[in-house]
Amino acid sequence: MQSIFAQTAYSSDEFWLPYNQVCLSVLCEGSLIEITEEGPKQSYYILNENSLLKLNKNSVLVEEMAVVKWKKISRFVECIESYCFGFKLVGKSTHRTFYVENQYELDKWVLNLSFVGIMENISADYFFVEELGKGSFSRVFLAVENTSQKKFAIKCIQKKDLLRRKNGLSHIINEIEIVRKLDHPNIIKLHKVYEDIDYVYLVLDYIEGKDLHKRLQTKNYSEEAAFFFVQKLLKTVDYLSSHNIIHRDIKPENLILESMDNDIEFKLADFGLAIEGSKNIEGKCGSLGFVAPEILKEQKYSSNVDVFSCGIVYYTLIAGHTPFKGKNHKEIYFNNAKCNINFKEKCWAKISIAVIDTIQVMTKADPHLRPSAKKVLRNNLFKTVTNSQESIDDSLNNERAQENLGENKWILEKMAERNYQYMYNQDQIYLMHYLSVMFIWNTYWLYRNQYLNNFYPI
Repeated sequence: MQSIFAQTAYSSDEFWLPYNQVCLSVLCEGSLIEITEEGPKQSYYILNENSLLKLNKNSVLVEEMAVVKWKKISRFVECIESYCFGFKLVGKSTHRTFYVENQYELDKWVLNLSFVGIMENISADYFFVEELGKGSFSRVFLAVENTSQKKFAIKCIQKKDLLRRKNGLSHIINEIEIVRKLDHPNIIKLHKVYEDIDYVYLVLDYIEGKDLHKRLQTKNYSEEAAFFFVQKLLKTVDYLSSHNIIHRDIKPENLILESMDNDIEFKLADFGLAIEGSKNIEGKCGSLGFVAPEILKEQKYSSNVDVFSCGIVYYTLIAGHTPFKGKNHKEIYFNNAKCNINFKEKCWAKISIAVIDTIQVMTKADPHLRPSAKKVLRNNLFKTVTNSQESIDDSLNNERAQENLGENKWILEKMAERNYQYMYNQDQIYLMHYLSVMFIWNTYWLYRNQYLNNFYPI
């Protein structure tokens, strides 16, 4: 069966094409050998994030190029005219075979080619251990890389299902293309893509924890934990915006906690609905309960639809459910589109006014009134706590400050003897600063409301 990626816009009936690219970052370069009718021919090549560039005899100017993106890559060891180590690049209707001097050079070229093209023979590189989960169109396995013994999660997608689904192929191509561009600690990393007769395989980070949806089934988040989680999430969305990418499906199921013991560290997954762009985007997609109203109303939208989803995640962390309830799909759809969010449940009575105000700002129904992730992070709530964190980090990293903590340890011990439960680790200091900031904010809002009531009585 032909590669399902053979029909992409990058495919061509010709292997070598005229050079017409702007300069891209270099992944690998060196001499490669082709066996021609005249005998072995050695040239100098440069691999970038899109193509293989062939230089002229003087290795100065690019003579021609081959688009490697979406081409299949296979490595081999076979001796032809004293050359044993090589790899093959296979396109829609053409292919080329290249040889290198030794095993080291072969490993170097194939590793870098794997960041651009599609690999073959996954069983030669990974050992499948067990199934981790199953979705409507894919299965995820825990696998171990044969050479490094590192653990990875491999998502297996049946090709016939991809081709049967509406936009199935375009979604997987879109996901691969976007995630390959990203490098962020809170975004799941795509390491390699494989294909065989029946399946496409995505080699992803293996994360030991569970998704946020499953975590919330046991217990809601505290105000402090929710704050730090959403702060990281907004920074992640801001990173995506800086790369002109909108996720469009931020929800608890796509937020994977890195471990069972840490509620703050996570990775954002599933970029199947992601799109490149920043404004005037069209297309109805997302998950009901977390999707921005303008998407449901089929209006044009911008990157702040992700901010809306972050705001709903913030609400869900504290309440344990989305604010859009309903007996059936139709009711939930209506409430999500209407976007009336209330904070009348008992759990909100103990939550800081500043936090509630921030959620309301993030979930404005009017997209023109809803800020970007960057602007939300500049909100006084996030800005004040972030500045406090930076001050703490500076103090804790300062040698003299560490000495002072040691010298004053006995004071904390004396306080503990008087039944004060004080801890002096970094997390507790963060918490103390967060609570102090919340106290200041609540005091501000209390006096603000009293002032408004006195001067503007209802």
